[in-house]
Order: sequence, then structure tokens, then C-alpha cells
Amino acid sequence: MISGYHHRGYEVVAMPPDIHRKLLALVSDASIQQPHMSYGGQGEPNENEIIFGRSARVNIPATLQAEMRRAFKPLLSSFCGCELDDSATIGGGGVRVYRRGASLASHLDWAHKFVISATMNVRQTGNRSRWPLHMRALGGAAHEVFHTEGEAVLYEGSRMLHSRTSPLEDDYYAAAFIGFVPKDYPAGRGLFTRLYVGLVRSVEGF
Repeated sequence: MISGYHHRGYEVVAMPPDIHRKLLALVSDASIQQPHMSYGGQGEPNENEIIFGRSARVNIPATLQAEMRRAFKPLLSSFCGCELDDSATIGGGGVRVYRRGASLASHLDWAHKFVISATMNVRQTGNRSRWPLHMRALGGAAHEVFHTEGEAVLYEGSRMLHSRTSPLEDDYYAAAFIGFVPKDYPAGRGLFTRLYVGLVRSVEGF
């Protein structure tokens, strides 16, 4: 339904070193043990319907969010071969910390916010399972995508179904997310893309 930009829809790259260093500083052992928000524990709601098991969130300061936008824009623009808006959405405004046993249901991202995206492996204890990201285009074959600590998966979040169906075997996995939108999107794309993006925008408004 969504017309694509990249021939495969995803690519694994090294995170910008300075961004990785600053995000690592946010997810120290102390901040992970006492996160800003926690979910899925006793008496706690889940963060959202696609996450199973426990998770937590450590907020990213606005100054670092701005640095992430500046650092990832050229990487993602090169990935998609398209010009991107300067604004970008930081997923949840923070680093998401998945706890042992967590899994992520198959889903598509918001088609008007996370068109050209990156998911970052900020920190992972043990790294026993590598916790693969399953990625596939609608009607296409599934791929297991591995990225180790300090790496990011660049991908088309609103076109590629993605999930982490295997329960996390490590104590935690800390991830950060950023999503850009191409300039003038979805103008110039296919009819189905334009209709779908309009529908998603209307649904989010409810």
C-alpha cells in the first residue's frame, strides 16, 4: 500500500559516535534501575498495545533530541535518496528499556511521522540473543535483522512490518527511535499512499 524509497526497506549502520555516547550516559545502571516511567509491572499498565512484558522509559533532554535530529537527518536522507523535513519525532521522547521476557508485536509505524526512521541499540546486557528485528514488506519475505550495541537500523517504518517476537533473554535492551518525513510527503507518491496517509492522520485525531 505504501510506495517505498529504499530497494530493500532497511539498512544497518553505526550510530553517530557522539549520539551513542550521550545516550549511553542517560542509561546508566542507576537510571535503568530508577527510570522516569515504568510499565507492565505489578499494578502498572503496559506502555502500549504492541509491547508485551515489562518496559521502562528514560527521558531524553530536548537539547539531545535536537542533536539527534541533526545527526540522523543526513544518514536517513542518504538511505532514502530523498530530502527530509527538518523536524523529526523522537519515539516517546525517551530511551525505551525493554526488560527480560519482553517482546514486540508486528506493526507498522504512524505513516505521517515515522516514514524514514531509525531504531538504535543503545545498550544491551549480555547480548546473548541479539534479539533480532523481524522485518518484511507487506506480501514480501521476512528477514531477521541483527544490530549490536552502537548500531542502528535505518528503515521505512510505515511500509515495513517489524517486530521482535522472540522474548528478550537479556536483563534489558535500551533502544531509541527517530522518525522523519520526506518533504511534501505524501504528494507525488502513489494514490494508495496518499489515501493511506490521509486515513492515518484522521485516525490519530480521534
